[in-house]
Amino acid sequence: MRTLLSGLAFAVLALAADRPVEVLFITGQSDTQYHDWRVSTPHLRQILERTGRFEVKVCESPATLTPAALAGVDVLILNYTGPRWGAAAEQAVEEFIRSGQGMVGVHGVNYGPLIGTELQPDGKWKLVEPWPAFPEMLGMTWAPADIGHARRHVFKVKVVDRTHPIGRALPPEFEADDELYHKMALKPTARVIASAYDDPATGGTGKDEPVLWTVPFGSGRVVYFSLGHDRKAMSMPGFVEAFVASVEWAARSR
Repeated sequence: MRTLLSGLAFAVLALAADRPVEVLFITGQSDTQYHDWRVSTPHLRQILERTGRFEVKVCESPATLTPAALAGVDVLILNYTGPRWGAAAEQAVEEFIRSGQGMVGVHGVNYGPLIGTELQPDGKWKLVEPWPAFPEMLGMTWAPADIGHARRHVFKVKVVDRTHPIGRALPPEFEADDELYHKMALKPTARVIASAYDDPATGGTGKDEPVLWTVPFGSGRVVYFSLGHDRKAMSMPGFVEAFVASVEWAARSR
């Protein structure tokens, strides 16, 4: 595998080389039966800190977010599935991105109350009132009847857009040991960087499903990466390289 540093040699990055990228994780709640933030957030933090390129802080109470709390931050990482945060905190994050900054969403942030779905006691999903800007921010919706994935298995991820800086930083394909989310409805604003074939033999759709895409939002940018079910999935070399490349790109200055 190529070295992580070579994969991150983006000529387009405008961040000063003499200072680290300032990262803020937004976390503190998840559907812990499947995705325990208390495991995944420290693991993702360690991935970034090992590169020597990032200064990382963590917010475990998203409802407390304010413009002042976001001052000086280059990029947000959303690793959260839970209740909405309230209008003030949501607006602070929305304006942070609109003003020209970035955010990376990981795995389970594409369902739940932020985007307008809620798991019921009978195990079914229903529509609820979303954070109005969040579906546009993430570049997708997911109908309750379609939320799901094939059986967890090892599969190849293909980089389908090698003209994008993230795509150029990655090998043509890499291996995942993960869940492959499917039947997501992407918005026209989404630019797919990588996808994977959803094999019917594992319960898949028989189609290529997107796993990594970017979305413009105001003057800023969002990256969504559907991989990352657990520590094992997040330890795959391809995941590590794609995650760091996504954070680095999303953090580029205006």
